[in-house]
Amino acid sequence: MKICLITGIFPPDSGGPATYVPKIAYELTKKRHEVIVITLSDNIYHSDSKYPFEVLRIKRSIFKPLRILQTIQQIIKVGRKSDLLFVNGLAIEAVLANIVLRKPMAQKIVGDWAWERARNQGIINDNLEEFQRRRYSRKVEFFKKLRTFSTKKADIVVTPSEYLQKIVSGWGVNGNHIKVIYNAIEDSVNPHQESPTKVREDLGPSEYIVVTAGRLVPWKGIDQLIEVVSQVDNINLVIIGDGPEEDNLRSLSVKLGLKDTVKFTGRLSQLGVLRYLRAADAFVLNSTYEGLPHIVLEAMSVDTPVIATRVGGVLEIIEDGVNGILIQPNNQTQLKEAIEQVLRDEGLRKGLVKNARERLRRFSWENLVNKTLHLLEEVGGTK
Repeated sequence: MKICLITGIFPPDSGGPATYVPKIAYELTKKRHEVIVITLSDNIYHSDSKYPFEVLRIKRSIFKPLRILQTIQQIIKVGRKSDLLFVNGLAIEAVLANIVLRKPMAQKIVGDWAWERARNQGIINDNLEEFQRRRYSRKVEFFKKLRTFSTKKADIVVTPSEYLQKIVSGWGVNGNHIKVIYNAIEDSVNPHQESPTKVREDLGPSEYIVVTAGRLVPWKGIDQLIEVVSQVDNINLVIIGDGPEEDNLRSLSVKLGLKDTVKFTGRLSQLGVLRYLRAADAFVLNSTYEGLPHIVLEAMSVDTPVIATRVGGVLEIIEDGVNGILIQPNNQTQLKEAIEQVLRDEGLRKGLVKNARERLRRFSWENLVNKTLHLLEEVGGTK
């Protein structure tokens, strides 16, 4: 089967799709399917020869209407020779191209881009669930209609959690056309990985290390985490990722006198992220929205206790007090108490880690690959 795999981000970009797409494309190639990836890229001149599939890059920074047109044209060109479109981003472009192609199409939905765009533009402050229920300005309602239109045009929709399955079904998508395939992790053990002790020494003197990671956007709650860390002694906080809130978060750290104890790493490779996770005493995800956070699985895979908010797909990974600690979103008191409890109680940390290893069996990479391959072959008509 020939598969046109479409994504908005791809390495060296960071983020869930940028991690997932090359891995699933590699697995599809191993199963003797022919894959061509179409992606946006800040720099189109990359050496992609290491991949056993072709990568076609479109410059992200060009005039947006022209970029959209080029993307549609590229999808049509590749799609004519493809049996299936597998959409992991650029859904509007893919759907418009498919009006011409009329090919089977599978689409993976990891969030609500209409909500994210409205939040990032400062138009709304509502959380994801409120966004589904309320009506807004013409501009926001147009985003919502586009999102729904592009999703309903897929033959099958894949979500990484039951939580997102319910969200997508609320857009009017037939429930029988939505399949849940949980996010997964590969074995993170690397015998050549840098010693956690060395990482801790490089961060400077401190009894404890807390790590958070993700796109630096308002709903990740990293500003609240910084404020809480300022109230707890002997902590270094490592913030992994970049995004529009970075300057504000840096300024807040300086304002609170944390310039030397809060480290911003920027975007890191997966190995770079795991380097800090292994060395941490706790990982914190203080978000007000998550579909199914891959970073939580990664923290659990390297035996780092997790503290996370009781939102979205997090509840499908963590059972409070068993394999992690859950707190209410936007609750700094609970966040402070949870951090202090995990850091001070070695027995609790060991128990959380042990149970987390058991829970990870549900999120195996082999399971994800097998289910995805079966689904694509079914949609593409080769089963």
